[in-house]
Amino acid sequence: MGYRYSSPFLELRNKDLLKGKCEVCEYRFVCGGSRARAWAETGDYLANEPRCVYVPPAWLEKVGKVPRAGA
Repeated sequence: MGYRYSSPFLELRNKDLLKGKCEVCEYRFVCGGSRARAWAETGDYLANEPRCVYVPPAWLEKVGKVPRAGA
């Protein structure tokens, strides 16, 4: 019963706590990224999935790199 209510597991189940491009990805509730890989490569299990090649449009807007129309 302890794992159900421990802070790390509660955080892992809450996809709204994801960081980086995962926090705005429209697929975060389906995919969620590899939390193990995020932890292994960044030390933060809520960080964005470092090997994911998908760049959500909302991430481009957030970082101010919206592609120009017709480009």
